[in-house]
Amino acid sequence: MYLRTTKRTNKDGSTVVYYQLAHNERHPKTRKPVAKVIQNFGRADQLNRDALVRLCRSIARVCGLIITDPLESNPETSQINNTGLPEDLKIKKTLSLGCPLIIESLWESLGFKKVIEDITRAKKLKIPYERVLLAMTANRLCEPDSKLVVWDRWLSKVYMPSCNGLKLKHMYDAMDLLQEAARYDGKWVIETNEDTISLEERCFRSLKRTQIKMMPMYHWVSRRIEAHVKICVMALMIERIAELEYKLPWAQIREALDELQVTEFFNLKYRVFMRNEVTSKTRNILNLLKINPPKQVLYLQPVP
Repeated sequence: MYLRTTKRTNKDGSTVVYYQLAHNERHPKTRKPVAKVIQNFGRADQLNRDALVRLCRSIARVCGLIITDPLESNPETSQINNTGLPEDLKIKKTLSLGCPLIIESLWESLGFKKVIEDITRAKKLKIPYERVLLAMTANRLCEPDSKLVVWDRWLSKVYMPSCNGLKLKHMYDAMDLLQEAARYDGKWVIETNEDTISLEERCFRSLKRTQIKMMPMYHWVSRRIEAHVKICVMALMIERIAELEYKLPWAQIREALDELQVTEFFNLKYRVFMRNEVTSKTRNILNLLKINPPKQVLYLQPVP
């Protein structure tokens, strides 16, 4: 990968220079290297220099280098971070932020959060089973795997701070909670003082408020719905809403959202979570869902 320079000569004899981020690929027939453009930075005389400097510093953080800008008033202060963060930060790991952010937003707008919290409140349970079920549903939409893998490995790869501290036992107990919440007719119910309202009714009441129309997917499953099937149904509903909103298959939406990540930095005194630059495609998805991009520094915690 390299910064590519191209030139164009105008009719008046002047020359215009363009900058592009590119890498070489072999042509499938001729087997000769061909430049593939990844990003166009535009004309050299109209270049957004600050954006390129930010890109350089972002790459430098990953490589553990220090970038100095000779055009700054005090080049010695232009180091690995220019955001007021502590110095000498080292990279610990990179976490996925885009997909969990969108999934949690749709999880709440569809009514899953409120209904499950009502169930746990009615049973006087102190464990945050709503967060447990959110984690398992998000995993189903990102990297489908078992409850053991969700707890043991997957949660450590995504930025979902509200799910920190969950235990494997909570995963199995949450599935039991789903099974107990089902009556013989295959509907989730929550007992209230007024009446019994199914999960589907509450979720689709929420859909009516957002003016989104979709087919009731819970009609596709069996009469005696099982707990693991409910997780799949919730994931399907979130996936379909996303596809209806963005007019794109979920695979393409997920690919765009994967570009939004969080890097965890640390030193002897601090632990820092900082997001990367938001691409235009990811920003468009966030705008469609009316979600503001998260702030650049998501979390700054002194090490005890």
